[in-house]
Amino acid sequence: MKRTKSINLDRMRKRVPGAPTLRPVAVAVAIACLAGCDNNPPRAGHVFRDVAECETTYPDKAVECQNAYTKALRNAASSGPKYSSIEDCVAEFGENNCVPYNSGGNRWFMPAVAGFLFGQLVRNGPYMSSPFYTSYVRTSPMYGSFVYTDGSRYGSRTYGPTYYNRNSFDTKPQVTRTISRGGFGSTVTAKAQQARTASSRSSYSSSRSSSSRSSWGG
Repeated sequence: MKRTKSINLDRMRKRVPGAPTLRPVAVAVAIACLAGCDNNPPRAGHVFRDVAECETTYPDKAVECQNAYTKALRNAASSGPKYSSIEDCVAEFGENNCVPYNSGGNRWFMPAVAGFLFGQLVRNGPYMSSPFYTSYVRTSPMYGSFVYTDGSRYGSRTYGPTYYNRNSFDTKPQVTRTISRGGFGSTVTAKAQQARTASSRSSYSSSRSSSSRSSWGG
């Protein structure tokens, strides 16, 4: 399959009136370390609805906001799920929440970018970005949440102050094949289960360690 030759990034944006919780173009932007912070995650940030809101709130960061937004769209085009039919995409993400994607003469469909994370890993460092997806299908594991392009869950679909970790900007694998209906939702569910299992193991290990120290008077 040929690699992407041209992408209409503007088409990746959402333009749907009446969508629950989000505005027609729903873009979440977390601004982190604007006043400076240490090098330890999690980092404080903010979730915005779109790049215009980012530019309005931080007029001195207008260029950084726009560059990060463009980068987020490119990352979504590269690593986001791709469907051969709009029906398969809509089944997972909801009506009016999918956009056409053209690559090397192929026409696919992808979920619209529902938001992007914008912040710095270190003080005075370059601004980073990562796109988000969401679903308007109530039975979807993505409903009411933001997820990364690889299906990992970021958190609830909420705008306002937030926190993020260094791995929020990890590069996601490039996707060059179409996915079947329900496939991305299954990935989201599997990754959520893996995260819960890892968290449970970590809590159990920490509990045993504390119990052991207590038993030995440590």
